[in-house]
Amino acid sequence: MTPAIVSLTVVLAAAGMWVRHSGAIRGGAIVSAHAAPYMAELSLRGSNGSADRFVCSGTLIDPWWVLTAGHCAAGFVGAPGALSVTVGGGRASSSDHVYVDPGWSSAGAAYLNDAGLVHLSRPDTVHLPVELAESADAPRWDPCGATRTFGGCGSEAGTAGAHVEALGFGGCGAPCATPVLRQATLNVLSYSQLRSAYAASTYSPLVARAYDDMVIGAGVPGGTADSCDGDSGGPLVANMADGGWREVALTSWSEGACGNRIPNGVYMQLGAGPVRRWIESMVPSTLDPDPSPAAGYWLTDGSGHVSRFGSADDLGDAATAGATHIEATPNGHGYWIVNAAGVVYAKGNAPRFGNAPPLPWGECVISISATRAADGYWLFTNRGRVLAFGNAPFFGDLSGAALNGPVVDSVATPSGKGYYLIASDGGVFAFGDARFHGSMGGRRLNQPVADLVPTADNHGYWLVAADGGVFAFGDAHFHGSMGDARLNAPVVGMVRYGAGYLMVASDGGVFDFSAQPFAGSLADDSLPAPVIGIAATR
Repeated sequence: MTPAIVSLTVVLAAAGMWVRHSGAIRGGAIVSAHAAPYMAELSLRGSNGSADRFVCSGTLIDPWWVLTAGHCAAGFVGAPGALSVTVGGGRASSSDHVYVDPGWSSAGAAYLNDAGLVHLSRPDTVHLPVELAESADAPRWDPCGATRTFGGCGSEAGTAGAHVEALGFGGCGAPCATPVLRQATLNVLSYSQLRSAYAASTYSPLVARAYDDMVIGAGVPGGTADSCDGDSGGPLVANMADGGWREVALTSWSEGACGNRIPNGVYMQLGAGPVRRWIESMVPSTLDPDPSPAAGYWLTDGSGHVSRFGSADDLGDAATAGATHIEATPNGHGYWIVNAAGVVYAKGNAPRFGNAPPLPWGECVISISATRAADGYWLFTNRGRVLAFGNAPFFGDLSGAALNGPVVDSVATPSGKGYYLIASDGGVFAFGDARFHGSMGGRRLNQPVADLVPTADNHGYWLVAADGGVFAFGDAHFHGSMGDARLNAPVVGMVRYGAGYLMVASDGGVFDFSAQPFAGSLADDSLPAPVIGIAATR
């Protein structure tokens, strides 16, 4: 945490970065790294034989990702190679990208949206990541729970929340080669208690600006237990109803030196709110399943008629000729349907940002894909052109490129910060944060490729051909294909579903290669037009 009064400032001139240290978790106990194997030490990599210098704490939340505070990560955004990451007391790892929440801002020693993410050069497959708390877990640790409102918690205002455990490596001095993990028990405060604690503080306006779903306060009377500078980015964890421990917040800041002035620290809430939404946009494996519907999917045919299965909402048809694609909103409570002319139909909570301009003869829109925040979308054409709407950024396209086959589908990456274009010959083209993991590379295909689906972590993808053949690339696991089965109609689409995938044929037949219960198909029904796509609620 970064107090207003700092006892020791270490300038890391070699990397053009600064870090502050002022002591370890106060009132806590030393614990073994094996007790919290997800705990990460972030250090400035040493040079010319010098030891690494400890910077901040963090947590492994996915084999590829470490979560920390934004003020810890900010100095490494342009120099990820200078950061060394040690998880669970093991061997140091390197990072290849460092990100800070776009809403991160600093007012002196206080912060908003104080979260950062470190992407490891290689996945950590040894240590089990910590799970982030979900919105449904709030009653286990949050005195406001579902009743959170700006300025207090209604009838629960002034009550103390459940105990949480703060963990961090702070307090080993600087330069610091051997951080020690410590743990302390704190009480979660209601938002009204936090505001009262900072009422006379220089940072009172900032606490007032930190909406209820962004921060929580934690501490003990008299400040006998608190977290300190080197603990920044470390977690508050709470015991949940199922007996497991989940991270409910990350250590951010306080005023005073480790409980000496104001005995309540400020922590970025992870169970819900803007910080959690940003983490989910970057690390899809952390998606909170609670706000989303249960498993289900929609099929749409060329006339825009939509059939729903499982828990998918009944949102209506598009009533258009020449529909080419259906795309679900990120939370599964809406969808877009686009036709060949680029006219977009929005259903449920899907916002509409516009249609394609008139297209040249022979060019048509073949798919639509949305940003992670659903604040924009892209339309893709058979000639590889990309049209961006709303806040969807343009990352490039294949305009003017000589293609061996037409583009048949395009899809955004799970983070919404890039997209893939797929040609009928199995050519894969990656833009933005899309990663090229391979293509059919001129291999002979029995049938053209119909679709591409990226894995949830974007470290792999599947291609599916019209005959139901599935090809896995990167870390995508092969869950099965149609093999030599004789199909009544060609496969036209594929979607990630549970731990696997679904594929759909133009006659409405759905083929399930996931662990989810099968919700049905249209294979025995008469259709007004061939099915053109499938979209899943989650």
